[in-house]
Amino acid sequence: WPMLTKGHEKKKAQLGEALRQTRYREYLERVRGQIYELAARQKAVLLENSPALSDCEARILERRRDLWERSAEQKDFLRLRLGLGELPLEADIRYPEERFSLDDDPLMNELRRLEGEPKALRDVPITCPVRENGVTGLVGPAEQTVPFLKGLVLQMAALHSYHELKLVLLTGQEELEQWSFARWLPHVWSEEGDMRFLAADEAEAKALSARLEQELTRRAESKDRQAAGAVPHYVLIAVSPALAEKTGVFQRVLAAPPELGFSCV
Repeated sequence: WPMLTKGHEKKKAQLGEALRQTRYREYLERVRGQIYELAARQKAVLLENSPALSDCEARILERRRDLWERSAEQKDFLRLRLGLGELPLEADIRYPEERFSLDDDPLMNELRRLEGEPKALRDVPITCPVRENGVTGLVGPAEQTVPFLKGLVLQMAALHSYHELKLVLLTGQEELEQWSFARWLPHVWSEEGDMRFLAADEAEAKALSARLEQELTRRAESKDRQAAGAVPHYVLIAVSPALAEKTGVFQRVLAAPPELGFSCV
């Protein structure tokens, strides 16, 4: 009888261990599936919030309802897409602490394998916070930086209303032709409609600078920054850095706090 009891207990323990391993592996697979599902949801949100240039173009050409959908109160205001890349998964995933044991448990090895798997979002938009940065620079040959900058301008024009965003371009005569399309953007006109924020020579640049310096001074001297009105937000784009350096407003904006509503590219 003791031998029969011992054999029965051994078989029962083996069945219990097999069940434990099966159930735990199923549990790990459910957790892995939840992580993948969370990553898929986050990726979908990022792709929707930071559309591709083709989508921005379609919003304008088709006059879609999501044209100018971003407002100055939103966190993604002037957060522009640079391209696709890899970002960490935003999740608080906790694992049991690894402890010393004389017995080698294969289930713990599988848990550590799950813990070591990369928790990353691949092929998701990488963005640049132009408003928070204050100053954003593009470095490289003109054949790469000019189309890239045009892509940023397209995003700004498609995602933001011209009542909340003004674009100021200093191009220089040699770049004027390839930036002539900007003349038709409502974002380059002053709120009163009496000045186009596009300069191609020193005289035009100084006139623009004087106008913008007045607004910058008004906002800086206001005791109540909200009352001063940091909207519309001005993005000064130095297509010609040499021309921009001759204007006083660029130098002032470089030293101005972001809450005054001025940024430089």
